[in-house]
Amino acid sequence: MLRSYRSIVAALVGWLILVGAAQPPQGDNQTNQAAAAESLNQATNTIAAAIRSTIHAPDKDMGCIQGHDERSSDLCAQWKAADSARDAAEYAFWGLIVGVVGTGMLFITFAETRQVSRAQLRAYISIKPMGLKIFQVDAGKQIEASLSIINGGQTPAYNVVWHGNIVALSKDMAVDFFDESNDAPPPYKDPRPTLINSADRIEADLESVDPISLQDWGEVVAGTKNLYLYGTGEYKDVFQRKRYTRFCYLTAQQPLLMINHGGKIKQIPLVWQQAPFFNSAT
Repeated sequence: MLRSYRSIVAALVGWLILVGAAQPPQGDNQTNQAAAAESLNQATNTIAAAIRSTIHAPDKDMGCIQGHDERSSDLCAQWKAADSARDAAEYAFWGLIVGVVGTGMLFITFAETRQVSRAQLRAYISIKPMGLKIFQVDAGKQIEASLSIINGGQTPAYNVVWHGNIVALSKDMAVDFFDESNDAPPPYKDPRPTLINSADRIEADLESVDPISLQDWGEVVAGTKNLYLYGTGEYKDVFQRKRYTRFCYLTAQQPLLMINHGGKIKQIPLVWQQAPFFNSAT
């Protein structure tokens, strides 16, 4: 570009010299005027050619091949800027995804840790039958069972109540009786909610809602039916969540009945086994 400008300057200087030389002195003849005009014309053509040689269209910007740099190309620089912006957006997007996933995993871990901690600290109530007391009544036998209610957890159990029943059933009858559609005992409930501390136990009683008929009692003695003791214990744990424990036991061994004709109460020891249904807890 500098060399072109030098050509223009040289042409202009030559033109000025020729113009000065073309001024005819006073009294020159016609031949001298014609030569001067020719020299002026040549100088003008030289200047025009120099100007045309300096003015040319710029080469077309072809950019650059992907993965290669062409530092003198504006188009290549624009593509590189666009690629950099795209890469930055992708990195930001994946960084956001990783952050969200990490936060979700942290929340899940915290929730599981909290759940495990509460499970370790809460109260756990279990109810087991002990012996029976049998009362002679007009309709048959009124039965009262003694229960042992234990808190096996690490914190107290609050507002503990229990309810249930004692019935005489055969094995086939028990399957239908304890079907899921009939999982609630009759509405007998101990009206005295109590507190059971950690690793503590209390003794309780549970009466049959209806007396065992003489016919059913005869089948119990004969071994064709068993006594089923079932019910539900309800309580609140230290986190104020309502919990329940459902229990169901049957007599695995029939006792020798020792009831006086006078109707006196006799305590009959029994061997209990856990029934294969109705037992559950929260």
